[in-house]
Amino acid sequence: FLGGEKLMSMANAKTGFPSIDKPWLSFYSEEAISAPLPNSSLYEYIYEKNKDSLDGIAIRYFGSKISFREMFSKIESVSNAFVASGVKPKDVVAVCLPAVPESVYIIYALNRIGAIPNMLDPRYNEGLLEYCLKEAPSSLLLTYDGCYEKFMKISKSVCPQKIVSISALVSVPPALRIIGSLRQKKNKLQTAEHVLWNAFLKSTNLKAQPYNGWKQNDCCIILHTGGTTGNPKGVMLSNYSINAIAHQYNMLVAPKRGESLLDIIPPFASYGVCTSMHMPLSLGLSIEMIPKFDPNKFGDLLAKYKPNYVMGVPSFYESMLSNKKLQNSDMSYLYSAACGGDSVSVPTEKKINDFLEQRNSPAHVDMGYGMSEMSATACVCVSFKGIHSPGSIGIPFVKTVFKIIDPESMEECKYNETGEICISGPGMMLGYLKNPELTEKTIRIHSDGLKWVHTGDLGHISEKGFLFHDGRIKRMIVRYDGFKIYPSAVEQAIMKHPDVQSCAVIKYSKAGLGTMPKAYIILKTKIQSTDKILGEILNYCHEDLAERSIPQDFEFVDQLPLTSMGKIDYRALEDEANR
Repeated sequence: FLGGEKLMSMANAKTGFPSIDKPWLSFYSEEAISAPLPNSSLYEYIYEKNKDSLDGIAIRYFGSKISFREMFSKIESVSNAFVASGVKPKDVVAVCLPAVPESVYIIYALNRIGAIPNMLDPRYNEGLLEYCLKEAPSSLLLTYDGCYEKFMKISKSVCPQKIVSISALVSVPPALRIIGSLRQKKNKLQTAEHVLWNAFLKSTNLKAQPYNGWKQNDCCIILHTGGTTGNPKGVMLSNYSINAIAHQYNMLVAPKRGESLLDIIPPFASYGVCTSMHMPLSLGLSIEMIPKFDPNKFGDLLAKYKPNYVMGVPSFYESMLSNKKLQNSDMSYLYSAACGGDSVSVPTEKKINDFLEQRNSPAHVDMGYGMSEMSATACVCVSFKGIHSPGSIGIPFVKTVFKIIDPESMEECKYNETGEICISGPGMMLGYLKNPELTEKTIRIHSDGLKWVHTGDLGHISEKGFLFHDGRIKRMIVRYDGFKIYPSAVEQAIMKHPDVQSCAVIKYSKAGLGTMPKAYIILKTKIQSTDKILGEILNYCHEDLAERSIPQDFEFVDQLPLTSMGKIDYRALEDEANR
């Protein structure tokens, strides 16, 4: 990747092409631009960052406070147990856990001895779990007890012989553990090779030596993306890529040691392991781990734990607006409310920002953008540092470059021109596990000689270097006459109506007219007759949109379907509309 001096000289040039001009570098110091990226393992990185502050709190879990000293001690104990179980460098170990302290110990312990965790989503059905285990065979599986029976159903086909069952209650305070164990259904282990967590840890007196053979392009973790429609894709990330995200995030946000982050994103998601676990721990933050997250309780968690930082998706923040516990609350504790995974309309963004400001929070909803293929995050807004533009999803990280291209000609677009978002930078994945064809389709070498991830998203870049998300290429609606409609622009227009709470625009086949847009709308309050509101919504559409972009059909609904990650499930709406 380009060095600091060359980046600075290019930033001063004005060619009209964002990837060459890099206007976003004006937000960074020369020191940040020139600083080298870390080249160490994940374990070495967090240890070096925290070795002089071991008494600080690393993890909070239902009242338990786990210091960095205790965390590193646990990691060492777990790595000893892995070696005693026969785990060697480059071995793949299946891990299927929610956000519990044990997931932290396991991921870093495997990294410490050079092994690779294959992170599985406990919400997957047996078929998807079986697919992931076949794709990356392992002799050892660690799962929480609530998922043990799922694996027993596929035990004869692909399930590892050795299974460690872990209770979500292991790290809670003793009093809560007793209460919880009375309510908890206990699994009966099926074979002698299956053990409980405490028995696994007590199985050795060995001292595992840290592995020092990691290379820059070695896979250190396998995460999965997709899986809602078809098999999930295994994304291979390296120590270098994940550490680069933590380093670049620090160049923008620079949080203070000891501040807290509400960790509601599970570790089997790239957003969870890269930016809700590794990044905050490497910067000395304390993470409050929530193993079972209910999006409707997002506001309750903010009121209870009062975190300085939180990361979520738009639906979480929208639910916060009506949370009773926050209506008369002082939220001055919240410095940053990061948001990704889906787009937010400018009116909704303003509603959230007004809500926070009225409760004394210095935070604005800070949109960000990334994908598993770029180690979760590639650009962010930081409103309390003045890095924010309404409707934007942020500026690129300091060592990361964005380019907008015309999907048909592959030529780079100029400022404010919409095209496919492509990303190049150190957070880039190594590739998809055992899928070179898809890897080559996603990571392409352009005429500039750089590797670029093709995101499948549409966007544009402003003259100041802010990125704007204009929707998915797959969501783009091409009418029978070839006219292109961007659903996010239509949603922005509809959301300007003060009585609209949320909306989603999808494509569907309309008899005699081919593919056309349809809008699903949630109103803030139930109204018997929606004719007047529909007329007003159409007025907003006529003000902001070309005639051919205005939806042919509107449907008022009480709720929109969500994916397991809390995003609007557009595919489900399209299926419903096209029945």
